[in-house]
Amino acid sequence: MAASLAGIGAIMASSVWLFKTIRWLGAAYLIYLGIKMWHSTPKEVVADEIESSDKSKVVLFRKGFLVAISNPKIIIFFTSFFPQFINPAYPQLQQMVILAVTFVSLELSWQLLYAGGGNKVSGWIKTPERQRIIDRISGSLFVAAGTLLLFSRK
Repeated sequence: MAASLAGIGAIMASSVWLFKTIRWLGAAYLIYLGIKMWHSTPKEVVADEIESSDKSKVVLFRKGFLVAISNPKIIIFFTSFFPQFINPAYPQLQQMVILAVTFVSLELSWQLLYAGGGNKVSGWIKTPERQRIIDRISGSLFVAAGTLLLFSRK
């Protein structure tokens, strides 16, 4: 997130055209991801294997954290998502800190809810039909976010 925000700040300071181009590319990428989710084939859920694993929760957490933080797609996501909320006329660092804190707070809340409810719905979500429904809802939201980004006034 910090790398994305720093890059956005530098781009905004150097070129409005480049900033808009990145925003459009980011919007196209979000739409692409949404369409890809719509057409994805449900995969077999192996949640039971994780529960019966000999690995400790700390090892699983560390592995998940490292995978998440090293994912280049997240940098592209932030680079395409954050610009629509940044006003170049105001101090950028302050806006970026507010965006980062807001995002982390919302993401943490969502992840806690997700983890807490995951065990209760794991049996329900294992069917391919239900996975397809979730993929289509998520894909539709990505397409909507990309479309809104394309038509935003900034």
